[in-house]
Amino acid sequence: VRSVRAREDGLIINVSSIACGSMHSAALSSLGHLYTWGNGSMGQLGLGDRPSRCKPQRVKGPLERGAAVLLVDCGSLFTAAMPPSGMQTFHAAVALQPY
Repeated sequence: VRSVRAREDGLIINVSSIACGSMHSAALSSLGHLYTWGNGSMGQLGLGDRPSRCKPQRVKGPLERGAAVLLVDCGSLFTAAMPPSGMQTFHAAVALQPY
């Protein structure tokens, strides 16, 4: 996969993978950081709340503790991310939950 560059608060990040749900999207940086944006009404952005976002926001929490995300995928109301420790999902519960 060819990397593309995007801006985050004035910094340029290399995006290696993008996934799209019906009304939200996720991008994975070359460093394994996960970014989400779009409709967050069911917690599918994984940001700990439900507002929608127009710009990519870095997903923090358990993913911020040094675990790089290897894969990301989106469904209509969820985002699934796979760090080395195993699958994590973001959905209506607005929390990271092991799969």
